[in-house]
Amino acid sequence: MSTIKIIHKKMDDIKKAYDLMSNEWSNEPNGAQMTEFRTFLKMIGKVKGLKILDAGCGTGEYSIILAKKGAECVGIDFSKGMINHAKINAKNNNVDIDFKKADICNLPFKDNIFDKVISSRVLNFIKEDNLDLAIKELLRVLKKGGELTLSLIHPGLGISDRTIIKIKNIIYQIPKYTHSIEAYKKAFIKNKAKIIDKNSLKMIKYFKKINPELYKTFEGKEFILLFKLKKLFSSSLP
Repeated sequence: MSTIKIIHKKMDDIKKAYDLMSNEWSNEPNGAQMTEFRTFLKMIGKVKGLKILDAGCGTGEYSIILAKKGAECVGIDFSKGMINHAKINAKNNNVDIDFKKADICNLPFKDNIFDKVISSRVLNFIKEDNLDLAIKELLRVLKKGGELTLSLIHPGLGISDRTIIKIKNIIYQIPKYTHSIEAYKKAFIKNKAKIIDKNSLKMIKYFKKINPELYKTFEGKEFILLFKLKKLFSSSLP
């Protein structure tokens, strides 16, 4: 019987890592997304007829679902590889979505233009110095009264400075930044956003099949943290 060799890649260039992973991202089971999926979509709520920004869209899974529900979706990601695959996935699903390469800390959009903004497990890859700027940008492009729904790897998992992502027989170790819940709340308040919903989810048991070692380490712990915010002000137009 042959043994499949597990290859470890410790990478410091996050953008390059996601470019490399993009080829298999949509085809591989993702324990984090499986854990948050139903709750995240429920928190986003009704989207028909609304203009939505998917910030850090990856290969476009959430954008495609929301577009099928009648939303006008725009997806951005800093990885060119992810965006290329998102465009292919949208075409294969017969939905029209505007995908573009962009930085969450410098969004290429005018103020107050989206009804809702979503961002799934992206802020964990934003350095501490840029956390406030990223949240400010996400809220800037949102209309007054609009909703920002965020999912995050739970800060309570520990202080590890790496996230582990398994794609086939390759385990990618990529830098991540653990911001405290207080740091997030401080940034929300500073940028005049109100928390209207919050959820904390434990790692789904299916994750054990994907990465047994990681599941054993975090079994029973809170894995995903979700916030839903309402924007309380109108951004100043230039």
